[in-house]
Amino acid sequence: MRYRKGDELVLKVEEDFGYNDKTFRRVKVQVIGHNIDSDNDEAEYLVYVPPYEHLKGTWTLSERHANWYGVDKRFVGDEVIFIRARHPIYKHHPAPVGEKCDKCREFAEGAIRDDDGNYVCQSCRFNPYR
Repeated sequence: MRYRKGDELVLKVEEDFGYNDKTFRRVKVQVIGHNIDSDNDEAEYLVYVPPYEHLKGTWTLSERHANWYGVDKRFVGDEVIFIRARHPIYKHHPAPVGEKCDKCREFAEGAIRDDDGNYVCQSCRFNPYR
């Protein structure tokens, strides 16, 4: 898989204004899920498009789609689009590696889950009333 959830991509989008010359603009998006998970060029990623950006082919994410693609519920109602792995990209900003605590839901950079799939941050371990 080329991109993970949380990665930020700066897409190269072709613009033409009815002239022979083509121009390109940059659009910053965030990967929030995937449709086809593979290492080849046919991989499809679901990306969040901020409200101030405009791309042709965007659609509004529904709760049903969020469940199907495993997307965080905070993106429901926002504009999204599928891109392929071969889409031209200016920059790729990888998301920090880490985990969210199962108890307090705070992100800890560099943390990994244990063999059972659980992760509790050090603060929650030392203070169970947190």
